[in-house]
Amino acid sequence: MKRYLQAAILLLLSLLLFTGCNKEATPYDRYLAAREKLLNTESVTIERNEDVITLGTDVSAPDNKNSYQINARSLVHFAKGQQSDMFTFEDFSTTETRYPPKKETSHTMSYFKDNCLYMEDFNDSTPNYCQQKAPQKDFAIHTVIMDIQDFPLSAVASQTSQQTEEGEEISFVLDCEKYYQY
Repeated sequence: MKRYLQAAILLLLSLLLFTGCNKEATPYDRYLAAREKLLNTESVTIERNEDVITLGTDVSAPDNKNSYQINARSLVHFAKGQQSDMFTFEDFSTTETRYPPKKETSHTMSYFKDNCLYMEDFNDSTPNYCQQKAPQKDFAIHTVIMDIQDFPLSAVASQTSQQTEEGEEISFVLDCEKYYQY
């Protein structure tokens, strides 16, 4: 009887160890690992497509409601350089407001080279280059991944993961109160 009890305990411990070792990382864990890998990359190209709808109260609007819809596409290229890091950021966006009805398009370009940031708005005919020295050593890569946020697990209300043709798509729904507290 003692041998059977020892064998059963050994089997249970083996199963616990096996399931503990093979437990798949959560989407949040994979997100953090991918973000860290991106921070240490030599070069990367990112295409971002975004559709945002914002609803709000506006006392000047009929029925006190207003909304904005933004459709945007941006292309970012980043490369580590010997003297300094470099990036280009090109953004195309359309913003549509419900009240007053208005639709605006925008096309901007930013680039960072030799520790200077340059910006141009192609919708504005006046030259609007602006340059500044960037004091932060890793300014370029942090600017490139600025929308790949660092947020605590406690702010995650739900998380999902699915495989697509481009790779794994990880989605989060954040608890706004906890995120803003962070």
